[in-house]
Amino acid sequence: MRPLLDRAVVGIAQWLPRPGDPAGHLAAALELVAAGAWLAAGSVPERDGTAVYNTALLFSREGELRAVHRKAHLYAPLGEDEVFSAGQRLTVCPTEDFGVLGLPVCFDGDFPETARALRLAGARVVVQASAYEVEAESWWDGLYPARALENGQWWVMSNQCGKTPSGTLLGGSQVISPSGRVVSRAVKAHELTGPAEPALLVADIALREELAEADRVNSALWECRREELYNRAEACPPAHDSPESA
Repeated sequence: MRPLLDRAVVGIAQWLPRPGDPAGHLAAALELVAAGAWLAAGSVPERDGTAVYNTALLFSREGELRAVHRKAHLYAPLGEDEVFSAGQRLTVCPTEDFGVLGLPVCFDGDFPETARALRLAGARVVVQASAYEVEAESWWDGLYPARALENGQWWVMSNQCGKTPSGTLLGGSQVISPSGRVVSRAVKAHELTGPAEPALLVADIALREELAEADRVNSALWECRREELYNRAEACPPAHDSPESA
């Protein structure tokens, strides 16, 4: 495996696919994707027997399918668990350019355990496809810089943008550095002056340098961890009365 790239150009296609138009979606995607790029191709419904999963796909520069992730955390408040089955693992994939890459889907990334588990599995770059609605903007803006900072990871996050029958999707696709800094962010739905159109967000990132800086500045978050504490929490013992003075 080659060492991590010093720099990388990251592109995010932000758009709103419509059900029932696979040919149109493919044409739009091919127009937005540069030849010879690693491609995290969002997520698609995947049937396996009687189960249907919300599945993310990762393709290499040569077009080889390298990783498949079945969304593990289903968003029950919107009934996602009534349509899809939950995946049974988190997914990482060794790559020739980005080291080990993590591949969660949307609600997966809201859990701090997900980012930490991906980091423990070696993932320093995380690519996530999402469908965040405008009501969850504070989560989108707040949770993910913290995930990147506390785990020393790049987060590359696409998010759909525009109105659907069930609500308005936020947009705001973003690239976040291991220091928790938003390097680049696409337009959000409430910032639009007209209908949502496909947008391409491109960022030239100092991939290796910023990971090294995060390791230097935030090393205490790893060196001072006490793993034996994190799988249990215990109530404090009851206070005892002080013995009477002799």
